[in-house]
Amino acid sequence: MCVLVAIVEIYRAHDLTDLICVRSFLESRGICAFVRNEQHITQSGGVLALALGGYQLHVVEPQAREALIALGGAQNGEFALADDFDENRTWFA
Repeated sequence: MCVLVAIVEIYRAHDLTDLICVRSFLESRGICAFVRNEQHITQSGGVLALALGGYQLHVVEPQAREALIALGGAQNGEFALADDFDENRTWFA
């Protein structure tokens, strides 16, 4: 028996490296995510990324809410570590 589920776009970026980091973060939390048209865009040297509006990250609908909550938490620093890089820190004083 096949069960069809909807695919939902939850994140979009023009930088593939940024999108891969977001996808890896979600996958580390047990959320299956994939980049739509990743192979076609990368084979075009990124030119198609502009034409298609950037790289699109998708998840299955049942995991969309969990993924958005996780991304919101990451944006707010919920998962930051005490020794994370601090761009305001003065290394040479």
